[in-house]
Amino acid sequence: MINSIVIEQKDSIATIKFNRPDSYNSLNFAMVEALAVATQQIRTDASIRCLVLCGVGKAFMSGGDIGYFNQQLEQEQTEILKLGGLVNQVILNLTEMNKPVIAAVHGSVAGIGVSLMLAADLVVANRETKFNLAYTQLGTSPDGGASYQLPRTVGIKKAMQLLLLSEQFDTEVALQLGLINWSVPTDEMQAKVTELAMQLSSGPTLAYGRVKRLVRESHSAEFSQHLNQEIHAFKSSMETADFKQGVKAFINKSKPEFKGK
Repeated sequence: MINSIVIEQKDSIATIKFNRPDSYNSLNFAMVEALAVATQQIRTDASIRCLVLCGVGKAFMSGGDIGYFNQQLEQEQTEILKLGGLVNQVILNLTEMNKPVIAAVHGSVAGIGVSLMLAADLVVANRETKFNLAYTQLGTSPDGGASYQLPRTVGIKKAMQLLLLSEQFDTEVALQLGLINWSVPTDEMQAKVTELAMQLSSGPTLAYGRVKRLVRESHSAEFSQHLNQEIHAFKSSMETADFKQGVKAFINKSKPEFKGK
């Protein structure tokens, strides 16, 4: 049986590859179980300083596995609640891990694929990629945090449009909306992702984690409260070996060698 995901590690960079190419990497129960375990392990593994998400074959992720949902139509919905709980754990692991997450997307990015992309910190997209929230095409509402992340990224009216109408859009629109960071040609995709992952994996990992937390908490904190959180995070950063290295390198006009400590 082929594993639904493939996990690779090179130096301090981990890669999770969605590996159901025959179904355009649609998400089923086995895949989300594997992702929950893998993202939890990576979240707590200090040797990993950057994570890349990508898809094998012709798509990043085309959404949920419709065949699986068809099998559940006449069943008790406890199985769906269990699946949803695992999806939520994956999203929280990605957003809360103290290391940058890059989504390298191509082909189709639909439904839960968009939710996973939104949970990443940075997104590199193949120029031919097509996006679609797609949920209402199936008569359902979103999952994986899409209804939370999307309006905070694109605004409420545009989020309503994308969610209610399930409109397909391309990388040019995705760039304009701030859903992706880079749109690159096919032959430059791997080089861009590798360059970015190497840069982040050699950076100040603990500071990156604080950046992630501060940015995401800014949605809900009062400004005065957030200012206080910032200064406490800054103080904590000053106590790290990376900060000392960064200051010394700046004074000496040399390149800092961060260790993620």
